[in-house]
Amino acid sequence: MKDFFKWVDQQVSLRFNAVFSSPKPEDSLRKFIITYYLNDDSLQIYEPPVKNSGFWTGKFLERGSYKSDKGEVYKPEHLIVGQDININGYLLHITDCDDFTKKWYA
Repeated sequence: MKDFFKWVDQQVSLRFNAVFSSPKPEDSLRKFIITYYLNDDSLQIYEPPVKNSGFWTGKFLERGSYKSDKGEVYKPEHLIVGQDININGYLLHITDCDDFTKKWYA
């Protein structure tokens, strides 16, 4: 059962910018937005549209609860700017985060 009070109190999300950690040449321009939802500890990955990229953009990874290589469900402490994360076999490098996320971590 989900924690109702956690859901009500934390109707916010943390947003991060990411790229593939070791991209193939054709993936070098691809950028992603990782959104972590504090109310239910889920995350989703979105790929913003890029003109003439040849890739389907939009939802890259469905919102859900995902586990790390160590079998732990991803939490905010796993999402650190400058580090790599492995989600469903995709190795992503977190490059930045929005202002709200920076304040939340502080």
